[in-house]
Amino acid sequence: MRGLSEESENYAVLFESQEGYAAEQLAALDSVSDVSRGNDEWNIEARKIGRVYGAMNMISSDLILDIRDEGQNIADSVSRYGYHGAGSLVTGVPIYGDMAQRIIDMMYYEWSNNVNEEVELEARRQVGDGNLESQNHLRRLFDSWANVRGFEGSVAVRTAADEAIQSYTSGRQDAELILRPSN
Repeated sequence: MRGLSEESENYAVLFESQEGYAAEQLAALDSVSDVSRGNDEWNIEARKIGRVYGAMNMISSDLILDIRDEGQNIADSVSRYGYHGAGSLVTGVPIYGDMAQRIIDMMYYEWSNNVNEEVELEARRQVGDGNLESQNHLRRLFDSWANVRGFEGSVAVRTAADEAIQSYTSGRQDAELILRPSN
């Protein structure tokens, strides 16, 4: 799924397909007469749905983190080649060459750190926003289902939605272990 998601249109199709499947699974659940307490069947299905939403969110996050990694690699390369390129011009200058080389080194090092920090902060913001939106979207799915079934605000629906959110986290973590094993 990750490989297909390189293209945003493909990711959208995968996400919409999984969302349609989740809605079908919720629609197929049996009604219960007592919605004042949790329902095991609903909770089991909610866990499955939550895990898939979490995995899909991690795929989206991995794309963002790949862009971050690429930006940091470019900054590091520019710094390294700039240091060597500019440094080679001044190193041979008697007396001041070594000092100039060190100044160039510090300048490129600081520049690279600043760029990397900005890229990191932006990626974290995007991943955090996406994670929050995905969880909110999952909760809205359960709210819509409850609305259609006439169970708004019931304990059974809240419990199922909470189960989905908890499972979302574990699905996201499992996908992260596969997509980013070194983190």
